Amino acid sequence: MVKPGKRVGYVLYLLAAVGLCLYILFPGELFRKHITARSAHLLAPYRVEVAQVKPAFPPGLQLQGVTLRHNQRELLQIASARVSPVYTALFSPGHTFEARAAHWGGNLHSRLNVAVIQDQAIITASTTLTAVALEAIPELARISGRTLTGRLSGNVLWESSQPTEAVTADLTVFDGQVGLLIPWIDIKRVDFQRIDTALALNRQHLLVKRCVFVGEQISGDLSGSIQLRTPLGESLLTLTGTIRLHPDFFHQLQSKLPEGLVSAENQTGGYRVRFGGTLDKPMFSLK
Repeated sequence: MVKPGKRVGYVLYLLAAVGLCLYILFPGELFRKHITARSAHLLAPYRVEVAQVKPAFPPGLQLQGVTLRHNQRELLQIASARVSPVYTALFSPGHTFEARAAHWGGNLHSRLNVAVIQDQAIITASTTLTAVALEAIPELARISGRTLTGRLSGNVLWESSQPTEAVTADLTVFDGQVGLLIPWIDIKRVDFQRIDTALALNRQHLLVKRCVFVGEQISGDLSGSIQLRTPLGESLLTLTGTIRLHPDFFHQLQSKLPEGLVSAENQTGGYRVRFGGTLDKPMFSLK
């Protein structure tokens, strides 16, 4: 008669042996090719490339070397992400997955649902960002040509069924800094405690529905749009709003700019500001 303790040992041994075999024989290359092909079909003109796929426990996939591309341009690269099915959504329409990754000094958590309705794939993807470091995103510095720091949190939603504003985002930057590139003003940066934005992407038109910022030197709000172009630095800016100069910063500017350029009468009520030009060469005017 086999003792209960030995039975448990045999079961554990069997499970370990089966798990090891599945790990060794796991068809990672097949999964990798399938993910690349399906993403190119469902997300066109975007596609996801994966360098390697491994099994993960609890049941899921560990994707290594994940790259998001638009046509041939690299938009995002993540060293490792874990993808697993959402078991609580098994009885919901379509297939639902979640992906988690630690990247850019913060965390990304995405939930993806793919449903086929009348032979058409409908994709809904929501992503939550938590404490992402702006300075760790090289693309931002390259596009803006200046130093950007801060911690980014918020939510991004993509619904492929939406004919317009398929991508919407509510994002907040805490403890931000923006480097200034104005040689005739000896002020290197502007600091912000908080920047709240509401964005929507309508094809190549990025709508800035709301951008409210509170800083040590300036506060204010902006809205408008950015017409996206290739290369991205040539995208056209059309933004208007109001900025308010805090007293210390106002007096600092007055001491460095020609007399009368910054009028005191608008110091309390704020200045109307308009941004034009391109991302590479922005222009602005104050009233």
